Amino acid sequence: VARDLLDPVKERFPWISYADLWTLAGCVAVEEMGGPWTNAPTTFSNLYFQELLNRHWRKKSWSGPLQYEDKESGKLMMLPTDMALIQDRAFKKWTQLYAQDEQRFFDDFAVAFQKLLELGVNFPVDGPLAA
Repeated sequence: VARDLLDPVKERFPWISYADLWTLAGCVAVEEMGGPWTNAPTTFSNLYFQELLNRHWRKKSWSGPLQYEDKESGKLMMLPTDMALIQDRAFKKWTQLYAQDEQRFFDDFAVAFQKLLELGVNFPVDGPLAA
């Protein structure tokens, strides 16, 4: 399961909650794959959670890494990490909650994002992003 990949990060940074890590992992994954994951990818809303629950998804038939596309249009994509949010019971309850309650999503996201901003990100001095 994709969430198991977050365990080493959680061990290294124990003050960061799993909710924060899932949020960060989801943002990074979607950014890396290029989207789109909704019909309004530049609008901050709970549409992502609604699309995830309400559309029918199939594995994309191509030679690239595993992705899912919506059966209705074939224009929206999701990653295995996105699909885990509806396949895993523990994640699905949050996906359903956020799909139904946009303000709750905003509130929870604000707390996680604030923590991310306040704690910052430490990059190795000799890593690929070193000046």
